[in-house]
Amino acid sequence: MPLMRTLQLFFDSPWVPVILVGMVLVEAVGLIVWNKATGRGPRPLVIVSFLGAGASLISAMVYHRQPDGAVGFVLMMLVALILHLWHLSHLIRRP
Repeated sequence: MPLMRTLQLFFDSPWVPVILVGMVLVEAVGLIVWNKATGRGPRPLVIVSFLGAGASLISAMVYHRQPDGAVGFVLMMLVALILHLWHLSHLIRRP
């Protein structure tokens, strides 16, 4: 099977966004555990605000692929916007 066709089948899979959200969750847990263990790195709220916004955008992809997913798509986009603004407020207040 040619590479482009393989990639197309991969990205057409409904599991891609689910796998991506899972990877974001693993990253968040790893960063929070590392922060708690070493006292270094971003604060947990900064991690949650940044990665939560990304996970919300990926979740919006799941709803975007569904024929009746308009409400879920809009809600996930709003959650992403709120988390992005929350993250920006953390960056503005940073010393």
